Amino acid sequence: MTSISASTLTAEEVRLIRQFLELTQEEFAKAAGMTRATIANIEADRVIITGRSCHRIVKLLEPVKSDFINYMDMRRKVAKSLAGA
Repeated sequence: MTSISASTLTAEEVRLIRQFLELTQEEFAKAAGMTRATIANIEADRVIITGRSCHRIVKLLEPVKSDFINYMDMRRKVAKSLAGA
């Protein structure tokens, strides 16, 4: 099972969280107390994600965290299945 930690988010996970929440970069940034440029740079892997930023992002996910974990597990299973096909 996937786990989401406030100290270990990758750029891809940040993008997937935002997309899962169906937010634009602007909306996501505002909700997390960041700028759109910061979110864009995180998602493009141009900056190192600080612990504070990770914590803010994970906090946004809290109400639907189990749904997101299930979604990520399903994505991995599908990708594994397609790789073996």
